[in-house]
Amino acid sequence: MSQGAAKDSIKNKTGSLLKERNCKRQSKTEQNSMKKRIIQIALILFATSLVSRTVAQRFTFDPSSTWTQEYYKDDYSSNQIIITNETTEALAFRWKFVANTFPAWWGFSICDLGSCFPAPPDSNDMNVTSIGGDAYFICHTSYNGFVGAGEIQLFVFEIGDEANGDTVTFRYSTTDVLGTEPAGLDERGLTLFPNPVGDRVTLQTPPEMGISQVIVYNILGQPVLVREKEVVESNQVLRVGHLKPGPYFVAVLYTNGTRATRVFYKTNL
Repeated sequence: MSQGAAKDSIKNKTGSLLKERNCKRQSKTEQNSMKKRIIQIALILFATSLVSRTVAQRFTFDPSSTWTQEYYKDDYSSNQIIITNETTEALAFRWKFVANTFPAWWGFSICDLGSCFPAPPDSNDMNVTSIGGDAYFICHTSYNGFVGAGEIQLFVFEIGDEANGDTVTFRYSTTDVLGTEPAGLDERGLTLFPNPVGDRVTLQTPPEMGISQVIVYNILGQPVLVREKEVVESNQVLRVGHLKPGPYFVAVLYTNGTRATRVFYKTNL
């Protein structure tokens, strides 16, 4: 091999080695760059998950998101689940009606912050809470003497953040065992009609269960009508045409000292 050819051969080998070394350096640089990108993406995902968790905790429920209870078949119930605002902001809530498995003969209405519905719509926007204030659901149920079980489910969320919503459940059952009645409560024989109510509602009991006092309360627990009788009567006709539409509770005191309760829904005349 000539001296010139030898030089060319050495030059080519040197070039190949340099090229190979540069390729390795470039590959290592690309690998390091890829690692940095992976770390950046992981950090972004982690930060996003923290933000999501924070948003999900902007409200909680008191006493919990599910109310479960058994009642006597002639009773009525009014239970409240508070949506506790965990921020110092005003929150706007929307809910969707999910399910109703109540027996057909039970009557119920749902109230939220701003509205009451004897037949809940598919969805509703509550009034905006005050700054740091809470929202709520109230389920009013009249069991009308029937034994059964069922539940109402509502899905509630902040408007614009449905992904972080939660389900509220009112789950009830009824029994015909009198031992489930609170002390001093005697629901037997009390009937209320018509229901819903327009201008008048009639309360009727057996003759031996005379009525001595009747008090009608609104959903805030405020008395809106009081009727007291010195003469024993088993029937009472109440004029309620002046009341605003919505659910009301009737507390009846019997002449023997026991009491009974019922719920009715006032409609527009």
